[in-house]
Amino acid sequence: MRMEARQGAQLRGWARSAAIAAAACVALALWPSGAAAVVADAGCPGPADMPTISRRGDQREAQVFIPGRSGRLTRVMVEITNPGPSLLDPVNDFLVQLLLTDSNGAPAIDVLASATVPNDSVPVGTATLDVTFPQPPEVVAGHRYAILIGRPGTFTSFEPHTRSGDQCPGSAFWTSGPNHAYAAEAGGTDLVFQTYVNPANKFALVGKKGKLFARVPGPGSLRLKKNRFVRKAHATARAAGDVQLRIKLTQRAILRILATRRLNLPLRITYTPDGGEPNTEKFKIKIRI
Repeated sequence: MRMEARQGAQLRGWARSAAIAAAACVALALWPSGAAAVVADAGCPGPADMPTISRRGDQREAQVFIPGRSGRLTRVMVEITNPGPSLLDPVNDFLVQLLLTDSNGAPAIDVLASATVPNDSVPVGTATLDVTFPQPPEVVAGHRYAILIGRPGTFTSFEPHTRSGDQCPGSAFWTSGPNHAYAAEAGGTDLVFQTYVNPANKFALVGKKGKLFARVPGPGSLRLKKNRFVRKAHATARAAGDVQLRIKLTQRAILRILATRRLNLPLRITYTPDGGEPNTEKFKIKIRI
């Protein structure tokens, strides 16, 4: 009897532990998140130096940056001086693009997103090109991208505002045309700009060595909703990667496992990225002993 009691206690202790997570996890459903949240990400604030750089015709200016969050880059703001419309160029519209970078860290010709800013929407003098991309591209934290600003035409011009002294991460480049090579601006020169990202909130469950982990795309919080088989639990993600979820079974779950040696354990987990919208998913873990 003592041996049976001891074995029962060991089984109950095992059932309470996170070892149940070694079983396969199957995602069953996904609840759509609410309205998209947008948070400020990489940027270089003013005040700008004077005088600014002057770009004419097909010359373009670009700023390399590294996003701090993975997600969709929805919005870009770049500070410029608009000298006004050119009487010899009927369009005068501005161009803002998001580019990939090459192996040397300079802007590449690959365009991830593009938007046109009508000239009549940009005040003469100091102004901000404020662009929301209609189809926001995905960016990955830690990877390099570039923002391009241009004003295509023969007689057009604009002055991108810059800061010197290497005040911000990244660096500025310029090119004489859309298919020409980029040259670096003077060392430590950055555009005055700001990017905005809707943080990614997709995640997955993985089992490793008898423990359950949530694989998340960035910093945020995790919440396990209680049900008749599990107690509620919380965890915090400091960065992208795997975060352990400590599952605590209810007495009903333990008794079910002891009686049938199996349990299909339903889980409902919510991941909320810092500054972003929550995402709730349902999973089912198969426990077999």
